[in-house]
Amino acid sequence: MSGSAATTIILTPAEEQKDDHQRLLTAIVNLLGVPFASAKRYPICLALKNNGIVHFHDDFIHMTVANIDSLQCRKMHAGPIAPLKMNFKMALQSLLAFCHHV
Repeated sequence: MSGSAATTIILTPAEEQKDDHQRLLTAIVNLLGVPFASAKRYPICLALKNNGIVHFHDDFIHMTVANIDSLQCRKMHAGPIAPLKMNFKMALQSLLAFCHHV
């Protein structure tokens, strides 16, 4: 073998945070079918962000069913905060269960 060496990439904490945020967005888009173009305005994303869940490994993976049940979001930018609809809660619970199973 000639010249095959493993290269280790070390990320800064800021790069790790950015990657973890992208992991959450990727999971929501690819596993829940949320359209990428409207992901930032989608109720699931709004509820997670409103409740401080912006990273996959640091935040989302540690959620419980009770955490998901208590999610709230604004329907409009200045509108009242309302509970997340049941179908969105169920989608998040299935995503969380999938991630814990794998």
